[in-house]
Amino acid sequence: MAKRGASRNRFAELFAALAFVIFVAQPYSAFAQQQPNADQRYQDTFEAMMAEPADAERSFNFAQAASAAGDFRGAIAALERILQVNPSLANIQLELGVLYLRVGASDLAASYLRRALLAPDVPDAVRDRAQSILARAERSRQKHFVTGSVYAGARYDSNANAGPESRAVRVLGIDGLLDEGSTGRNDFSGELVGALSYTYALDSQAGHEIEANFLTYNRRYDESSEININSLGFDVGPRFYFGPLLEPTLSVRPFVSASYIFLDDEGYLRQAGGGVNVRQFFGPASFVEGAIEASDQKFFNSEERAATSLRSGPFVEGRSNFAWQFLPATRLFGGLSIGRRDSEADFEAFNEGAARIGVTQVYPPPFGLTAYSWSTSLSAGIRRTVYDEADPLIDPTTKRQDSRADVILSNNIRMTRELTLVVSLQYTDNDSSLPNFEYDNKGASVGIAYSF
Repeated sequence: MAKRGASRNRFAELFAALAFVIFVAQPYSAFAQQQPNADQRYQDTFEAMMAEPADAERSFNFAQAASAAGDFRGAIAALERILQVNPSLANIQLELGVLYLRVGASDLAASYLRRALLAPDVPDAVRDRAQSILARAERSRQKHFVTGSVYAGARYDSNANAGPESRAVRVLGIDGLLDEGSTGRNDFSGELVGALSYTYALDSQAGHEIEANFLTYNRRYDESSEININSLGFDVGPRFYFGPLLEPTLSVRPFVSASYIFLDDEGYLRQAGGGVNVRQFFGPASFVEGAIEASDQKFFNSEERAATSLRSGPFVEGRSNFAWQFLPATRLFGGLSIGRRDSEADFEAFNEGAARIGVTQVYPPPFGLTAYSWSTSLSAGIRRTVYDEADPLIDPTTKRQDSRADVILSNNIRMTRELTLVVSLQYTDNDSSLPNFEYDNKGASVGIAYSF
């Protein structure tokens, strides 16, 4: 009884925190939209742009001021000027799609929106918005919209199995010594990732729609076959829009979700649940969003993982993300999350929190190597996980507490309208209260992404 009461208290605290994560989005965006007198800002940014017509940042600032003041054609002219210098900026293409739709040029709007949807560096929320606006532009002609991507690549990891750095570990509360082959080991792997998004435009002036997303991730190792992974996942639900008919800024989407993971070709995890997403835009490519999702996790035992089922139980997570396009070719992004898992065994139950921050820079291809812009993203993240109880098989006196840090550098080298060469570097460091779970890893990957 005491355990159930403590569990209920933890859930109450978690839901209160998650509610804050979601509902903080709208007042934050309202604050972000506050600006000086629109007419004065329009005049100031116009004069600044005319002083240096080739300055993309000044044209970008004027386009925002002109759009806010209702001068849509002036905003269009300024944004078209930016594309003359950097023709593949997806956020500018998206904004032009919105503006052309406002002035009644739906064919031009659809053309720009389709270009934006093919860009490899567009955040999911911005991609969803572009698809929604495209549905408005083409509503009279079609109701079904499909976009997606496929990535295939190779990866090297210095510690592919996330094994401990040292052979010295804890076993039954005393010091033990692992076999040499049980510590971290390097390996090569092949990756295949597929994502598909389907939108059905409902008969509604507000632009309501049904969204369905499908994702598969597959990875095969050269030597570490025991960690080969295959996963399938989907979510589906309606998205309701609120705000101006042509450009609603607030949306709410309840959804159901499910996923299944195979490890070494054997069933490992089945997950089913649902949640709600609240998203607020304060610019064509700038947004904040919050989501809460609850699911039932069922882990399966195998010959090599005889006690995995002890992890089974409910999992609740709240997460928020943001993106801020503060320069024509520069975007800041980040997110926060908190989660709670209750498991059959207390030593497998945990609370966790995570945060990440990053920046993406889009730039013309060096030496004109391709006809499309390239982009580089640098991000850093931290994750803290605290387990409820000590695992008696490892150390009955010490609870596991992990602190993980990740740094990722990724380059998108766009070769054609649909094909992008993706090169990434990653460093991971996991500190733990138990030596069994302390490790670091250096990873590098290269692959080709196809967008459609």
